[in-house]
Amino acid sequence: MFDFDNTAPIYNADRNAYFRNLQRQRLGNLVTTKSSVFAVWVTVGYFEVDENGLIGAEIGADTGDVKRNRGFFMFDRSIPMAFEPGKNHNIEKGILVESIIE
Repeated sequence: MFDFDNTAPIYNADRNAYFRNLQRQRLGNLVTTKSSVFAVWVTVGYFEVDENGLIGAEIGADTGDVKRNRGFFMFDRSIPMAFEPGKNHNIEKGILVESIIE
């Protein structure tokens, strides 16, 4: 598929390995290994907060009954969307996978 098949004498693949691998070398300019898809893990823990706003112990830590909610999301940034506070501009189309773990 990627073999260089030019019959011109100047591009003789038997004479030089450069010409034999010419099509494979072009792939670096034509494709990419970068992606606009991100995997996001979210863990939410619940903590006590005093009147000064300082964070205390985690709720349930003293009884061993700690509750943490977790979620996994795959988000695609290549899908066009907008951000405006208080408005939803097709953000849900960018979420490819949404999994809430109990």
